[in-house]
Amino acid sequence: MNRMFGLVTVALLWGALGGCVSWASYPAQPGEAAVKNPNDPAIIDVIHTSMSWVISKYPPSTQPTARTDAAQLAVNLPPGIRARIYQGLADRIGHGAVPLSQESKGLPTYHIAQVRIRGDEAAVDILRPVVELGASPEGGPVYQEIRVNLRGGMQPWRVMSHREWTPGVVARMPDLHYIDSPVKSAEAPGGS
Repeated sequence: MNRMFGLVTVALLWGALGGCVSWASYPAQPGEAAVKNPNDPAIIDVIHTSMSWVISKYPPSTQPTARTDAAQLAVNLPPGIRARIYQGLADRIGHGAVPLSQESKGLPTYHIAQVRIRGDEAAVDILRPVVELGASPEGGPVYQEIRVNLRGGMQPWRVMSHREWTPGVVARMPDLHYIDSPVKSAEAPGGS
């Protein structure tokens, strides 16, 4: 009886601890058995760590600004992130980051293109504006994709490595997700 109790206890603890480390994806892939909710704490933590790291390594400008409290850049986070979480994440990122909005759309903008969490490993693709190259032929900024590889889950996420792609070679720009975008009625609490 004691052996059975011990096995059940170990199984429950394993299950509880296993829930702390997840499989999560943005954007969601069809048929994939992963968390697809962008408000999932693991996704938020991975976005925070990777975005803070990229902005520190690749700031939007090498020119110091007179006001340190002014917005310096905007972050475009995945659709579906609640406004409160979007604002809180921008505040946590720091570096003068604000959520992408109608008012901030003229600022240099960093985009989350993809998030993949597999247990204690994660990869985040971020598109950063390469302002020092000037405008692209289309008139907007030139973007560079940065893949940030992290490890964590049961402990705080930390950057292990990164990869830079050639500036201007971006497969697909993510859709713009403004913090003040209207919520579809099906997504609203108690929606129809």
